[in-house]
Formats: sequence, structure tokens, C-alpha cells
Amino acid sequence: MYEAHLLRRTYREGGKVRNETVANLSRLPRETIELVRRSLRGEQFLSAADAFELERSLPHGHVAAVLALARRLELSRLLDRLEARLRPAARPVDAGRGAGR
Repeated sequence: MYEAHLLRRTYREGGKVRNETVANLSRLPRETIELVRRSLRGEQFLSAADAFELERSLPHGHVAAVLALARRLELSRLLDRLEARLRPAARPVDAGRGAGR
């Protein structure tokens, strides 16, 4: 059985009621047709992005695992030590760049 879903406009012309088909919605999914029907009745809808506001995000999954491992290894402390040791080695490179300019 075939169902037709037409978006129609009704108007008066010369005292007679006329109908004009604005769009044929028949090929749209049923959910979309229902949304159009509800919207024409005056319902308002929000997109998922507008319906929620992110207040904070907690790490999870692989991010949480890497973060926990970095904390357990005290990675920030190790990187600070490494950076302090590399500072003297980096100075001649910076000096070489400055001389060529």
C-alpha cells in the first residue's frame, strides 16, 4: 500500500477554497515526516548541541590510563630534570641562529 505525505497550502481565490501542493514528503523517513508535522503544529526543537552545555570533562578510557601512568612515574618531574640538563646544550644552537640573521 502506498501512502502519500503532501505538504499543502490552502487559500481562497474568488470565493473558492483552493489547495496547492508545496512539497511531496512521501520519500522522507517516517521520523522526519513526524517532525515536520509536529513543527507545523508549533512545537519547537533544539539540536543536541544546543540542548546541553558541557561544564567539565573528566578523562576516561585510554586518556585516564596514560594520565595515571604519567602521574605514577612522576613524568613531569623527570621532564623538568631533563629540560634542565638540555639547557646548556641548546644554547650554542640558539647562538648560531642569532649570528646568521
